[in-house]
Amino acid sequence: MSSQRPSPGLTASERPSSLIAEESSIDEGMLTNLKKAFAGHPGALRSLVEEYSLNVDAQIGEIEAALEAGDPEALEEHAHALKGVSGQLGARLLSVEAGRIEDSAYAKDLGGAREPASRLRRAHAVTSAELLAAVDAPLGEGAARGA
Repeated sequence: MSSQRPSPGLTASERPSSLIAEESSIDEGMLTNLKKAFAGHPGALRSLVEEYSLNVDAQIGEIEAALEAGDPEALEEHAHALKGVSGQLGARLLSVEAGRIEDSAYAKDLGGAREPASRLRRAHAVTSAELLAAVDAPLGEGAARGA
């Protein structure tokens, strides 16, 4: 029996590069619900997403510091926080990667946390751009994807 908890959403074998290439890094259903909840106040949702984006940098820094310090408890705590807030805003890619880190930290497998942690900054850049584009798009239109 494995000591790792299963991550919701994507399987552990899915890689961010395939996710970015094949589908959105955001949960467009969640974002649609947020846009409906913030109807009439689009500036408020954009502000929330911008604040989230700024705070993610600090959370990633805490995750990197916990890895560097070899502290699985702090790593699990910070990864769990990033996973939760990302999931609430529809930032699926960041939530999935943070969940992988959290699972590895829970199992005291810091080596297993290093690979997903190394992808967090890129995932953050991709996700933030998609979130902002989706927030600015009219309701019913997802984030524009370039080829």
